[in-house]
Amino acid sequence: AEGDREIYFVGMIDFLIGFSFKKEAEHIVRTAQGHGEDASCVNPTDYAMRQVTFVREKVFSMPEDRMGTVGLIRISGVSGKNLINADGPFDKSDPYLLARLGLQTARTSTIKDDLNPVWKDEELVLPVHTHHKTMKLELGLWDAESARALRGADDFLGNVLLPMDSVLEGKPIQLSRKVEGVQHGELTATIVFERA
Repeated sequence: AEGDREIYFVGMIDFLIGFSFKKEAEHIVRTAQGHGEDASCVNPTDYAMRQVTFVREKVFSMPEDRMGTVGLIRISGVSGKNLINADGPFDKSDPYLLARLGLQTARTSTIKDDLNPVWKDEELVLPVHTHHKTMKLELGLWDAESARALRGADDFLGNVLLPMDSVLEGKPIQLSRKVEGVQHGELTATIVFERA
């Protein structure tokens, strides 16, 4: 009924089972089958990210511009150029950008069938906490798979890693860089750090 409170239970199942080679192989197979998001055997980091996302989205109402203990990062003006086509000869990739800092993530919308996507009016915001200072900001491009049962998990289209010490200098970064981990593709973005 309206006005009733909801109770959520968050816990770890089988937390004493080590994530061994066998469990990692099981996770890879389940991900390839399109069950990476709901697999019961997951990499501990993926599991932690899943729990953090659930708690933030379902339990707490977080403001859009949530300030971290150190500040926040704003990522805008994002575009990709000459991205790889992960969908074969009869289709084109459906790219999105996933920004990651530790367990914090922010994601753009998916642009269908485009190897040169532009996210004009989108801004991603990530809070920055003290323990993030020694990490790297990852800007990863991915191909969204709508037919996961047929095609498996989202495909990697490349990424750019930025050491946080360069981001924390406070000067806006006009990023225009070749993506790493794939044959070709470029990423452009504006990254601004705001102190708390």
